[in-house]
Amino acid sequence: MPIIGAPKLESNLDEVALTREHIARLSHVSRPELDYPAGLHGELRAMVQFAGTTVDGEASRIYPPLLQSDVRY
Repeated sequence: MPIIGAPKLESNLDEVALTREHIARLSHVSRPELDYPAGLHGELRAMVQFAGTTVDGEASRIYPPLLQSDVRY
């Protein structure tokens, strides 16, 4: 993977203007591929962690298997 950068300090200090397409492309190619359990973040994480409560303005649903029985460990 090549490393891209400015060869001189002056180039590094210059203004750079990127289009929306450039920014989208850079965001796409620099997005990390995270290992397990990173995929559990988001809605599933909120369902298991918060079980229907609202935290910091983020509402969650109750994880459906938790509704199937009142028995817990």
